[in-house]
Amino acid sequence: METQWLRTFVAAARAESFRRAAVKLFINQTTVSHHIARLEEYVGTALFEPSGRGVRLTQAGQRYLAYADDLLVMESKARDAVNAAYPAIRLAASPSLAETLLPWIWRQLYRYDERLQIDVCVYPSHRMRDAFQEKSCDAAFSRLPAGGTLDSRLLFHDPIGLVAPADMDAWDVASLLAARVIVQPDASYSRELLQQLRARGHRPQLIEVEQIAVIKRLVEERVGVAFLPESTTVREILEGRLATLPWPPVPPLWDSVYWIASSDPPHSEILERLRRILAARWPDSVGRRGPS
Repeated sequence: METQWLRTFVAAARAESFRRAAVKLFINQTTVSHHIARLEEYVGTALFEPSGRGVRLTQAGQRYLAYADDLLVMESKARDAVNAAYPAIRLAASPSLAETLLPWIWRQLYRYDERLQIDVCVYPSHRMRDAFQEKSCDAAFSRLPAGGTLDSRLLFHDPIGLVAPADMDAWDVASLLAARVIVQPDASYSRELLQQLRARGHRPQLIEVEQIAVIKRLVEERVGVAFLPESTTVREILEGRLATLPWPPVPPLWDSVYWIASSDPPHSEILERLRRILAARWPDSVGRRGPS
């Protein structure tokens, strides 16, 4: 039996939906179905049954769930015991920051100790509090403050730019904005962006996509244009796959990047090292709390 089958089973049991479990675990629904099928084959009985548009646990599934969490906790403790000889830190990040910011964080931490064990989990920014409640991380990087008892510190503001395929023949911004605009519905700047578009008389067809990586790919394929944080498109622009267009919004739009930790974390030499790395890079920002 693979541990990932258990994680998928627990996620599907709590969500009562294979689709929602797939979203939470950042895998596709086919993979969820495959994991559940393999687990049911392993235990020798059905664990789920259809229920409306979702699923629910069978009686056997309910009994198995009572042990699945304990099995995952034991697996985590066993892994921690194996790695106890090495310093470790667990980081959570939103998908776009896992792609853009975390590689820099890794490089800085590895300069401190190449033996360092870094575990990473990816959560949507609006669910970053779950990463702490599920004890999946020691610190997190998010595009939204976590609120509650967590300590959210603003790192920097990320300006929003209009991006399009780099090889477009004409740079008629008005025509582009009258066609299709791909938006990230949960982004902090989305509402203000749509208001500015309407105020300027633009009524584009909106395509809502949650993942920035998918948005960039759709722009490359000429499905539409998009407004994205500048830090997320640096590589594509340097490689000549995307280009920024001159459409300065008034007032300027930006996204924000936050560093999140427990308000009273246990002492950790690595966590303190990470704080110093961030303070050296953004000295005017790390000390500022984000909104609760």
